[in-house]
Amino acid sequence: HVIEEEREVETGVDFVNSCRSDWKDSSINHHIAWHLMLYYLDLNQIDNLLQEFDDMIVPYMAAENIFALIDASALLWRLNVLGIDPGEKRLELVLKAFSANIGRQYQLEHSFRQTHLMMSL
Repeated sequence: HVIEEEREVETGVDFVNSCRSDWKDSSINHHIAWHLMLYYLDLNQIDNLLQEFDDMIVPYMAAENIFALIDASALLWRLNVLGIDPGEKRLELVLKAFSANIGRQYQLEHSFRQTHLMMSL
C-alpha cells in the first residue's frame, strides 16, 4: 500500500513479482495480485493486467470467495470507467459468480459487498 500511495508504480511491479513465491499460495493471493493489476493499469499494460486477472482472480471466483469477486468487480469497474474492454467472457464470469450469491445473506449483507455487486452489473 505504501508503494502504491507513493505512486512508485515500477517499484511496485518489481516488488510484488519478486516475492510472488511468498504469497502465491496464501488465502489473499488474489488481492495481492489485484494490487499488481492496479500497477499494470497505471502503466497501461493491459495485456499483463488481463493475464494476471485470468490467472489470479478467475480461479478464485467461487461463490464462497466473495473477496475475490470484490477484487474482480473493482478492477472491471476501473477498466469500464477508462473505456477499456476486458472482454465479454470476464464480465460474464463475474456476473455469474455474483449471481450465485444472491440469496446468501451472509455473503452479501455488508454494504461494501453490495456496492461491488452493483458495480459488476
